[in-house]
Amino acid sequence: MKPLPIKAFPTADFIIDNTKQGMDLRDYFAAKAMQAMIGNCEGSNFDDFVIAQEAYQMANFMMTERESHGKQSQ
Repeated sequence: MKPLPIKAFPTADFIIDNTKQGMDLRDYFAAKAMQAMIGNCEGSNFDDFVIAQEAYQMANFMMTERESHGKQSQ
């Protein structure tokens, strides 16, 4: 069975179908990466599709690095 995604802000009192609800940690990492990328763009000349792709690529790297240090999915 595939492990459930790690939640960035899980709450014990908000459980549906035996799963903790909240934003996935991968989505949280991608949002933070996207925020930094857009914040560093000069003017408004950027491709939002490319920014989104790169943000998730960075999030995937962060999740892989996290797992390599023994932080497994919960």
